[in-house]
Amino acid sequence: MAAKTIQEQIAEMEHRCAKLEELQKLFEKAVKNEFGIEAKKIHKILENSNANSSDFEKKIASYFGLKSSEDFNNFLSIFCTENSLNYYNKKCAENSGSDAE
Repeated sequence: MAAKTIQEQIAEMEHRCAKLEELQKLFEKAVKNEFGIEAKKIHKILENSNANSSDFEKKIASYFGLKSSEDFNNFLSIFCTENSLNYYNKKCAENSGSDAE
């Protein structure tokens, strides 16, 4: 089997690249058809969601001095209870009631 010339290798790579570009277009079209939104927008939504979550976690960790995963687990076991949820919902209801006045 003879070695491929540079020209043949370039032509092969161009062909592969064209195939990949066509597959990318088909994927984009499938995503838009399935979800009604472009893949780029989905990526931005996910990136922003992760950034917001990360920012929130950093603020909580800083405020409460959480440094390790054990600290976070302890925090969640203390603050993520039915009583805490009820207290939060009560405060939200009081605040939205005072906003209506």
